[in-house]
Amino acid sequence: IAIGKNANRGGYYTTNGTPYSRIAIGENALSNSGYFISTTAIGIGYSALRGNTGLRTIAIGDHSIDGGAAATSSSGQDLIAIGNEVLRDPSNASGMNIGIGNRVMTNIQNGSSNVAIGHWAAYNLDNGNGNTILGNNAFNSGAGDNNVGIGSGVHASASYMSTNNVLIGADCAAYSGYLEGCVFIGRNVGNSISVFDDTYDLLMIDNSSTPDPLIYGDFATNYLKVNGSLESSRPWTVPQSNFRVSNTTNSAFFGHYMVASGSYNPINAGN
Repeated sequence: IAIGKNANRGGYYTTNGTPYSRIAIGENALSNSGYFISTTAIGIGYSALRGNTGLRTIAIGDHSIDGGAAATSSSGQDLIAIGNEVLRDPSNASGMNIGIGNRVMTNIQNGSSNVAIGHWAAYNLDNGNGNTILGNNAFNSGAGDNNVGIGSGVHASASYMSTNNVLIGADCAAYSGYLEGCVFIGRNVGNSISVFDDTYDLLMIDNSSTPDPLIYGDFATNYLKVNGSLESSRPWTVPQSNFRVSNTTNSAFFGHYMVASGSYNPINAGN
């Protein structure tokens, strides 16, 4: 099915003469795609799937998966692009990507197995793999591998290929430098970190950009800190050498303990 000027122009059959299953709606949709495109190709929109020879591709939106005027210039496969300029020119190594929203993963080249939803999400993702990014402008300056980013503006202005992170919250780590193995939860969390610093294996939970979040941890050293009051409904035990209770006047190590009225009462200290 072809509707529109030059729609599906440039090849209708496989090399053995078997007809393709193509739907091309819009000027230049599926044009210049040669004789190599798969049996499943849907291009709807101006220049959607133009010049693409990949397999199993769906593009809905102007210039989505648009490889340009030259045939065989773009060959990403197993792609779903919904929105204008989504996955605009993926290479042969780019596969199994899903992009929804205007200008999502527009500059991707070799990345694969990514899901990005939201306007400008992962806009400059180049070679990143295995990322799940949800939110307008989230990771729009690029990403490395295996990140989860949820929230508008998450890690948006960081032009570093951060990897293996979980970032949740609006503008979370939006201005930080390179991150690896970090878990940040909350609005603006991580923005106290300098753009020039490389940060590894941190846990930060708060609802602000404070450098002293409510919950702070280091996965590399198994360290956990609560910047505030901590209350337990039952006594609990931790190794004496790894636990410290402190306030403005006291700082000591204890084992089995309970908290009462903002102070601490050791119980069988050392056991």
